[in-house]
Amino acid sequence: MDLVTCEPVVDGLHLGSIVEAVAGPTVERGLLTDYDRPTDSFRLLGLDGSQHDVQASSVRAPPLKRPGQGGSKDSWDLLLGPRTIDDVVSSELSSCLMEKGFCVVKLIQSLEDVARTVEHVRYMSKEGKLGRLPEEVEEGYLGACGKGKVAWLDPTDPEAPDDELLAASDATMSYLADMFGPSSEDVCGKLLVERTPALLSFSLSDAEEEEFPYP
Repeated sequence: MDLVTCEPVVDGLHLGSIVEAVAGPTVERGLLTDYDRPTDSFRLLGLDGSQHDVQASSVRAPPLKRPGQGGSKDSWDLLLGPRTIDDVVSSELSSCLMEKGFCVVKLIQSLEDVARTVEHVRYMSKEGKLGRLPEEVEEGYLGACGKGKVAWLDPTDPEAPDDELLAASDATMSYLADMFGPSSEDVCGKLLVERTPALLSFSLSDAEEEEFPYP
């Protein structure tokens, strides 16, 4: 879903639009965050968190197909970033859950931040701060054939992971719950009044299964 502002900027494109910037054989997808009229250029926030200016003439609306509706494994329903509009998020979450039963949300995060968080979680694993869910509920939490080393992101737990990106992702979950709450009774038949702590899952290789047995 394109999270846009009310006023079009140029050629029907809005700040907040998901676009493709074409430079020769290279096509980059990202979010428009600013426009400079004298140079007729946009500031593009890439999906990897990088930012740079692109000429308006090189920008086009991408042909987006959604998950479960012809989209690839990398497709999404919502892209969250600067200029996200609450009303659009709320409406799109409700529509997706009503029509498909799920909504794929993509966040824009820098590769450097993600790499630091992965190293932090890897350190947690070495320190024994990750564990397995009980076998009878693991697939319910992690999906069919899912397995992983997990930790609950409970801010009241002194042993909870201490990482800036994980905290931001947890805050995003709270934001999405707030956006969906008002329409939850219409969509699900029950009113959403609170959310459970987020669950962090780290990949578990076959070789590690003996080291991380079921409780």
